[in-house]
Parts: sequence; C-alpha cells; structure tokens
Amino acid sequence: SEHLEIVTKNPFDTMTRIRNAGAIFLGEYSSEPLGDYFAGPNHVLPTNGTAKFFSPLSVDDFIKKSSVIYYGKEALSAVHEDVEAFADQSLRQSVWWTVGANECDYHLVHAQPGRDFQITDDHWVDVVTAQEGDACPRCGKPLHGARGIEVSQVFQLGTKYSEAMGATFMDEDGKEKPFQMGCYGIGVSRTLQAVVEQHYDEHGICWPVCVAPYEVEIVPLDVKGEVRDVAERIACEAVAAGLEVVVDDRKERAGVKFADADLMGFPYQVVLGRRGVKSGTAEVKNRATGERVDVALDEVATWLANAIIPQRA
Repeated sequence: SEHLEIVTKNPFDTMTRIRNAGAIFLGEYSSEPLGDYFAGPNHVLPTNGTAKFFSPLSVDDFIKKSSVIYYGKEALSAVHEDVEAFADQSLRQSVWWTVGANECDYHLVHAQPGRDFQITDDHWVDVVTAQEGDACPRCGKPLHGARGIEVSQVFQLGTKYSEAMGATFMDEDGKEKPFQMGCYGIGVSRTLQAVVEQHYDEHGICWPVCVAPYEVEIVPLDVKGEVRDVAERIACEAVAAGLEVVVDDRKERAGVKFADADLMGFPYQVVLGRRGVKSGTAEVKNRATGERVDVALDEVATWLANAIIPQRA
C-alpha cells in the first residue's frame, strides 16, 4: 500500500475492493488495489483446471510484481507472467467497468472485458465478501446483517481420513466403500460469552439458572456474630437441598457487596442483615427480574430449591 500510495489500515492486506466495476487481479499469492467491496484474505481459485490457494502478497513481493497495478486499455498485456486475472461472478453482467489508471486517485471509465482485457470462463469466481444490502442470489431480496458468535462448528471430512485408515463398509451391492466422515465441536467459553450477550442489564450479568456458575449467592451484611452464623446455616441447608451456593463473606460495605452481586449476576441473592435476622427473615432477590421477597429463615433453602430446580432443564 505504501508503494501504491494507497491508504490502508493494514499494509499487508491490499486485497481488492470492487463495486459493480473493476477486475480482481490475483498474483502468485494474490494482491490488489481498491474500491468498496472486499475479497476475503484467502481463497481457493481454479488455475488451469486445478484448485490453487491464494493469500495476500507481502510488501516486498508486491513491489517485485508491481506491474499488477497497471489497469486500463491492454492492461493485462503488461502484468507479470505469474499474475492471473480473476473477476467476481457479480460483475459478469457489467458492460462498462471503472478501473485503475496507474496513478493514485485516478480511474479510467468505460473499460470493457473482452475488448480492453480478458477474463477467461474459468476465472469468473465467487470471492467477494457479502455485505448488507447485497441482493440474495436466490430470491434477489436485499441481505440483512447481524452480529453473532460462532459457538459450534460442523466439518465435512468426506473420505479423506477413512481412505487413509482403511475404514470401509459393505454397501448394498456387496462392495467395500470408505465411510463418509464428519466432525463437530462446541466452544464452551464462546457459548458462555453468547449467553452473557443475551442475558445482561446495566448492572451486570443475569445468568439463567441452567448455565449459572452458582445458583445462589448469600450476602451477609455482617461477617461476624449471629448474621454470619445464620448465613453459614442457610448455605449448608441450600447445599443439602442440591443447590450450588457461594457466600460473600468479605469485610466490605453493603453497597459494594450489592453492586458485585449484581455484576456477577448469579440467579438468586439471599441478603442477611441484623434487622432481618432479628425478625427471622431473609430478603431473597431474583437477579433477572429484580423482584424481592422476604422469606422466613427456616424456609429459605426450601423456597430456593422450589424456585431453582425446575429451571435447570
């Protein structure tokens, strides 16, 4: 990009951009200039009847093959012998093309494939990355984009490994054939990220019960004396009821504990203070809804189990 005087965020990624006009010129490894559509960084493209893997040129290699930037009339007669010209399928019906003029910020208009340059039939390829608003290749309606997280993958392996391992089966005609293989993977950490993106508010995470690291957080506002004893007893009762419990026994102010409890977002919070313990109640908060209810100390574990266990499925 420095050699071409093209401003780009990554000088090692000068892949072509195009909009209904222009060709994609790929070198021995691949390289290109500019527009507003991107060809992806790596592609398998046909080369003399075989598939060949292309990726971006380094800056040094790009300078060595700098004739690749020469666009315009009879442009392809000037390119390096290692350079092949490919064009995206979306351009096939375009009559007039706008191409580079071998000078920064200048372009030539009304270039025609077949007259000014040649794209062979097997060099019309699908390399441009789809963008929102592009026409759907099936129905013609505009494409809509949205952000997402890839949480799992399925790979079609074909017979590559079964043939290598001699893994075969007998088909209905009595002939041995290699198994068609596939594999899948689930990203545990990515799955949790996806859950958090769907379950949060301005205060922090709101874990669903079915995936929460802990189901109950007990928050004693006094970490000594009777309040601490009650917190430990309720925690043991909740664990005995089959619940997953964490106790915040830090010597911190109530506001800090509340903020951290909301930030971590475990589904239910049990708040114990001196006044509540004296009156025989604990405040139970549903993190997702914010609903609060006073529950008798002796019934907290049972109340939580009845609320949580059905949500595990």
